[in-house]
Amino acid sequence: MHNKRVKLEKSGTQEWVFQSLMLLLEKENFDKITITKICDKAGINRSTFYRNYENKEDIVIKQLETDLGCITQMIENGSSENEVYHYVFTNCTYVLEVMELGLYNVVLKYLTRVQFRILNMDGIYINSPKDRLITTYHLAGIINMFLNWLHPENHIPAEQFIEVLKKTSWTY
Repeated sequence: MHNKRVKLEKSGTQEWVFQSLMLLLEKENFDKITITKICDKAGINRSTFYRNYENKEDIVIKQLETDLGCITQMIENGSSENEVYHYVFTNCTYVLEVMELGLYNVVLKYLTRVQFRILNMDGIYINSPKDRLITTYHLAGIINMFLNWLHPENHIPAEQFIEVLKKTSWTY
């Protein structure tokens, strides 16, 4: 559940708003939740909300960006694969929750943007349309593997997951 998040490095407002949305989603449909309800639950005013977010969907997007930033920083700082996967499993299971609570399209749209960001990173040169399609296929597969791995019923130890990724990720 969302209340097991640890070591989050972001503003209190972002955490309050995200947790408020998650709590409200436990009781009602996303479409029925208003900005006012979120603000009341988080203990902030509407101007603070709009200073940080464009809309309700942006709450989830900002949370995903925060966690992706933490993961990227861990990788850049030389964290082990196990440490990175541990972070993902400890802090990112909310992705499954928000998808199950009706925000599948928001998560999918964000993950698609991440996929294109990866394809356009410096140092990644994909010269042919065929190679770009194959790379896109593999990135989508990796994202889906992560989503499945996050689910408690499918969770295997990080070491095993790493081995599965290494065996399947880039062989074509």
